[in-house]
This record gives sequence, structure tokens and C-alpha cells, in this order.
Amino acid sequence: MSGEQFNFDAVDKITVGVIGQPGEREFYLQATVGRQVVSLKIEKQQVRVLCEELLKVIESRDRPGHVESEDATNMALTLPLDVDFVVAGIGIGVDPDTDIITIVCEEMVDADEPQGHAAFALTLEQVVALTIHGTGLVASGRPACPLCGYPLDARGHVCPRTNGNAAPRL
Repeated sequence: MSGEQFNFDAVDKITVGVIGQPGEREFYLQATVGRQVVSLKIEKQQVRVLCEELLKVIESRDRPGHVESEDATNMALTLPLDVDFVVAGIGIGVDPDTDIITIVCEEMVDADEPQGHAAFALTLEQVVALTIHGTGLVASGRPACPLCGYPLDARGHVCPRTNGNAAPRL
């Protein structure tokens, strides 16, 4: 519903973060440029796939430079959180001449509403730090069902692979 447009040729910080406990967590992608903070609500699976795809980009490039400890440890969300929009889709672009990786997010909207857009140009080192952090966040949640991949909790779940019979438990 925002229709906001964010296009950054460089960001000071890019991170993913969560608010809440496993099973009730909300995920966010957040970029900071100067004093401006852009916060996008994103799904856990989108974070997982984004990190997997960014890893492929990292592996296809020359070795990244040194990832500064500040980049790798200063990955907390900036609070208070003011969500600019909910992400529907994510794309990744790579400039082979500069090794700049761009993450593009499109807003989830109804057909008759203007769609928001955010593009964040990142260095390879920023992408490495984001990928390491995001992968750790996804892994820190509930374990996945070995049959269907959906998250398990102490009560189990209705597994589509078993038609709801004999649900796997922790």
C-alpha cells in the first residue's frame, strides 16, 4: 500500500533480523544510508532463499576482501522498527565490472495499488556478512520436518506428506 521507491547506489549497512520467539518470529530486511533506515517485512523462506542465492553469487565471484568485524557483528536491527512495506518478491543483480550486487525488493500490493520498490547496491563484503547472518537466523528457528520441510514445534504439525497422520514431533 505504500508505493514508496527506494534506490540506493550504496548502503552503509544491510541486515536481516527477527522480532519475536521461534514460531512467532517476524523477519525484516533493513538497509541504512546515512540517517535513513528502510525496513521491509520479509518471510523466513524469503530470507532462506535470498541467502542461498547470494551464496551462489559469492561463489561465482573472486574471493571477497576482508569482511570487517564491524560489518559482521553490527547486524542488529535499528529500532524502533517502522516498516516501509511487505516484500512480495526479491531479485538479485550483479554488475560483473564492479562486483556490485543489487538486491531488489517489490512490495506486496493489490492489483490496483501502486507497487513499492527498493533497490540496494552492496559490496561483496556486505553480501558475505548478510549471507552469514541471515543463514544463522534461519537456522536458529524451529527444526524442519524431515518429510515436508515445514517447521516443527513441540505439538508437532499436520504434515501434508502423511495426510495429517502420525505427525512428526520434536
